[in-house]
Amino acid sequence: AEYDAYLLSKYKNEEITIETVVIFTHNVNKDKVFHTINKGSLNYHFTPIFLQGKAGDDYLKAIKEKIQLNPDCLLTPEEQLLLIYIPLMDTKESLNDCVLDVTKTVSNLNDERQKFNIIGTLLAFHHKKLEPDVSSKLWEVLQMGGAVFEEFTREVVDKAFHEGEKKKAIDAAEKMIRKGTSDEDIMEFLDLSKIELNAVKKRVGQNE
Repeated sequence: AEYDAYLLSKYKNEEITIETVVIFTHNVNKDKVFHTINKGSLNYHFTPIFLQGKAGDDYLKAIKEKIQLNPDCLLTPEEQLLLIYIPLMDTKESLNDCVLDVTKTVSNLNDERQKFNIIGTLLAFHHKKLEPDVSSKLWEVLQMGGAVFEEFTREVVDKAFHEGEKKKAIDAAEKMIRKGTSDEDIMEFLDLSKIELNAVKKRVGQNE
């Protein structure tokens, strides 16, 4: 609720609608989740999605059979999303074993980019819960992607570089704001948007 209020404040001059969806793993009992808050003037609601009771093994079996019948197939966006969330559903395997099983299944796809995107997302999504040896196995599979892997690493490096440059610009903007530099000059010299500049001004305690 606090984050949504922050977004509303940040984009108050724009026509936006904020909708929050919270996904709960199979370990969470939906009867103990309150997704509506009514405190007088504050009435807040988010949409819960519960993975408890979702048969992850059945979903994975169906996708396995599809790939076995046609390794050249293109999985639908829904199937790709399922593969990411199956380890958080009700399964007979532990999360780590399930991630390995999903990786093994996807590795049978002939489309390298599709395979790489799913495994890369799987690793990024679950990395905090994965044992080191499992993470290493997934990383090894990714490295076998050849040109696709090289393209991905370039994208990651470029993104990190631009994020670093943006942080430098924001730090510089704070100093310029304190010195009384005009908004127009700050945005022009540092290539910041009006929204980004307003966020920096709030950080240094200045109103728009």
